[in-house]
Amino acid sequence: MDGYHLPLRFLDEEGKRRRGAAYTFDASSFRADLEHLKQTGAGVFPGWSHTRQDPEPGQIRIGPETTRVFVEGLYVLMDSWQTHPLFDLKIFVACDLHTALRRVETRLLECGIVTDGREAARHRVETNDRLNAEAILADGCRERADFVVQT
Repeated sequence: MDGYHLPLRFLDEEGKRRRGAAYTFDASSFRADLEHLKQTGAGVFPGWSHTRQDPEPGQIRIGPETTRVFVEGLYVLMDSWQTHPLFDLKIFVACDLHTALRRVETRLLECGIVTDGREAARHRVETNDRLNAEAILADGCRERADFVVQT
């Protein structure tokens, strides 16, 4: 799903600060590409450049010889995205919010996404990632899943 981040050039300062929030993705293209895949058994999807921190068109190709496709992402079960009916099996990976946010904080530091210390990572988690997690839970994504896996 990372390939569906809106490119940085399309985001204002608030969008850049909140990057990773549902509205910073191209949900309609994501849905259209999944619909095409479901109808035809083939598709071309964008990838993600960790170096540029931007999507890269045409990086993932799925042909008719592919028998299984796994799609993962925070928002794939969001009601407004309307992608959940396209999946044959929907799994929600659950974790208590405190643990999940601490994991995100660690990832931000270990991946170099936040470089100015733990307090800056914690601030980003509290002002961005917590809001995203709360939106997912409030939207009912967990309830749309066929299975919930507790970690």
